[in-house]
Amino acid sequence: MIAAWLGKGGIVTGRIDRLVLHLGLPKTGTTTLQAFFGSSLRGYFGPQSRHCPPGFFGPYREALRTRDPSWWKTISSHPLRRKLRRGLDYAALQSACGTVLFSWEGALAADLFMNSEPSPRSTEDATQHFIRHLRAIVASVFPPARSTVILLTVRRQPELLGSLYAQRSRRIKGAGQADFDFQLRNLIELDFLPQPLDFFSLSNSLQAALNAQSVLLLPLEQIKTHAYRQALGQLLEIDTPRVSDLVIPLNQRGVGRSTWQLRETDLQLRFSHSFREAGVQPNRNSTSTVQLSQEQISKILSSARAANTDAEALSPNGLAGYT
Repeated sequence: MIAAWLGKGGIVTGRIDRLVLHLGLPKTGTTTLQAFFGSSLRGYFGPQSRHCPPGFFGPYREALRTRDPSWWKTISSHPLRRKLRRGLDYAALQSACGTVLFSWEGALAADLFMNSEPSPRSTEDATQHFIRHLRAIVASVFPPARSTVILLTVRRQPELLGSLYAQRSRRIKGAGQADFDFQLRNLIELDFLPQPLDFFSLSNSLQAALNAQSVLLLPLEQIKTHAYRQALGQLLEIDTPRVSDLVIPLNQRGVGRSTWQLRETDLQLRFSHSFREAGVQPNRNSTSTVQLSQEQISKILSSARAANTDAEALSPNGLAGYT
């Protein structure tokens, strides 16, 4: 019924007093948080909310990859803008306190690995390209808000890279341990830290682009702590969530300490648009898992240490283990 409502013409205008933007990153407990948002917050719009149909964000992700941010001002973007605005208006009407929470972890999923999916920009500025899209979407779609705050969920960089590689391995030509090691060497040898991994720079860029009053950083490693739950409750202006409210789903990719199971290429993916664009062939004769060595972990953390030190002030309980 809600999906049908989203597809009809017309907009029910809702007022947003406070807008909370949860923008990922992927593989940082986003599914857990979205399940909590969907079951507990009436003013929530995003995955697992009652008024967000499955697959809703697919066309938006495609627009981020293939369009210029200025496209959101054109007539051709009207159908996507209208659908998103309806969802936000519905959430605003349901909100008891005038606060709307919007969650979309795919908005910042700039890819760090070659051949995983086509990107309109290089790795160095792909995230900035996506941030420009977010700014254009908020400006052209979202109802005016009196204040805006950003929730950014993060994960220690070595484990984030391993989990992301495993998740996207079906789209990576020759995915396996040798390719994983090669791509990590390329990232480590860069003379800059790509912004998806530089949480401090990413937070500053998002705050400036979206005119937000503040950014809250919540690390996945602390999701079971009181400090994490208390900070989340304060951000959302609700009672502190219980431990049972944030149940972490089984990570089917993780199979051991610093080890992840790769995904096999399936027939549906082989014929997908992004798979053809990337020129990826089905994975054969490659390892079924990838593992981070202690040396790789140390090098990645060394590269990220300065950025993580700066970002500690944005997290209520610091970033223990990140520096």
